[in-house]
Amino acid sequence: MSSSTGEITEEESLRITIPGQEGSSLVVSRKMHKVPPHMRLKNQTSNLYDPVIVSYGPYHHGKDHLRQAEDLKSRALDLLFSETGKDKAFFMIYILRRIDRIRDCYVGVSVDMYDDTKLAEMILADACLILYIHDAMDGNDEFFDMGYRCLGFAGMRLVVRDLYLLENQIPYWIVQFLDSFRRRRCPSVLTSPLQEPVHLLAVRHLTLFERRQNLEVRQPKPEIKLISWLRWRSRNQKESTTGDNLENISYPHRSVMDLKAKGIRFESSSDLLTDIKFESYCFHGKLQIPSRHITDHFKYFYSNMIAFEMSPGAYTGFAVASYVNFMKSFIESPDDVKEFQEKGIFRTTFSNEEVVQMFKEMDTYGLDKRDAFLEVKMRIEKHCSNKAKTWMAELLHTYFRSPWTVLALFAAIVALCLASLQGYYAIRRANNSSS
Repeated sequence: MSSSTGEITEEESLRITIPGQEGSSLVVSRKMHKVPPHMRLKNQTSNLYDPVIVSYGPYHHGKDHLRQAEDLKSRALDLLFSETGKDKAFFMIYILRRIDRIRDCYVGVSVDMYDDTKLAEMILADACLILYIHDAMDGNDEFFDMGYRCLGFAGMRLVVRDLYLLENQIPYWIVQFLDSFRRRRCPSVLTSPLQEPVHLLAVRHLTLFERRQNLEVRQPKPEIKLISWLRWRSRNQKESTTGDNLENISYPHRSVMDLKAKGIRFESSSDLLTDIKFESYCFHGKLQIPSRHITDHFKYFYSNMIAFEMSPGAYTGFAVASYVNFMKSFIESPDDVKEFQEKGIFRTTFSNEEVVQMFKEMDTYGLDKRDAFLEVKMRIEKHCSNKAKTWMAELLHTYFRSPWTVLALFAAIVALCLASLQGYYAIRRANNSSS
C-alpha cells in the first residue's frame, strides 16, 4: 500500500507473475528511470537515448530542438476535445488529483522546475499526442495528414522513434484514460496487465514475448509478492552454485553459414521473440526464428529496451538482451544476413553490411539470461556434433553449392561410365579375336 506521504513502498514495486511462464516474471518499478550513466558514457556520440523531435514527459521537455512538435501536441488536444465533447478543464481536474503520484514517478522533477499545473498540462498534452500517434499507426489518415503538414513524413517517423526511449515516458494509464472517452477506441492502445503507473516501453516489452490476448496477470498482495521474489532469488542463487547445472554449459558460437554447412535450414516463425525452435532430422535440421523488420529505428528501440532491463526494479530476466546476444552469435558476415533475408527472417532496406554493423554496435553490457534458449542451443549443438547427420550435409554443401558443380559431377560420372564401357568392349573384342 502507498504510504501517507504518497511515496511508493518497496513491496508495491516488487513482482508481477505471468501465468504460463514457469520461473518467469516481470517487475516494474514505479519510477520513470534514466539511462544508467555508464551506458550514456559508452554511447556519447550515437544519440541512442535522447529524443530528436519530441519530448514525452519532463526529462527532455523544453529543449530547443524539440519545440517543433509542440504545435502538433496542441492540435492533438483540440482533436481530443472535439472528439470527446470534454474540455481541457475536465481532463486537468483528473490529472491534478493524481499529480503527486505522477510527480513521484520521476527522478528529480521538483515543484521549482514545474508546478502542479505546468506538470499536469505537460502530461495531458504528451498523453494526447501518444494516443493519436497510435491512431496514425493504426491507419487514422486524419491525424497522420495533420502530422505530415506539421512535421513532414520524416518528422512523423521520428515522432514514433521517440516513443520508445527510456527517458521519454509518461504513466501509460493516462493515455488509456483519454482513450476511454472516445467513440472510436484505438486498437493499439494496450490494456496493460501491469500495475499502474507503467510506461509504454514496459508494456511494449511484454508484447515482444507474449501475445496480447494472453497478457493476463495475477495481482498478488504486496506481502505475497515479497515472498515470491525472495523464493525466486533463493532458487536462482542455489541453481548458480550447482556444478552440473546445464545452464552453466557454454556452447560455441556458430554463424548462419556455419550452421547451413551442417545441414541446418532456416525458417521464419512469428513476431514473438521467444518463438525460436529447432528440430533435427536424418540429414538436416530446421531452425525457426522470429521475423524482424529492421528499420533505422531498430538499434534505438532495442538499445532502450536493454536500458529498461537494466533499470532498478525491472526484473525482466534480460529477455531482450538475451535475444540480441542469441542473434549476434549468428551474424558474422553479410552472407549470414543474406540468408536470413532470403528466408524471410529479416526484412530490411539496409545493405547486408549495414545490418552486420548494426548488430555489432548493439551493446548488451554482458547482460544475459543464463537459461535463455538453452534447449535450442543444446539441440543445435547435438545436431552439429553428430557426424552421421552432418557428413552428407557437409558433402552437399561443399560440392553441390551451385548447378555448375552438379553438372561437372554429372559429366564426370558420364565420362567414367563411357570409359568403363569402352574398356569392357575392348576386352570383349580382344577375347573374341583370340578365340
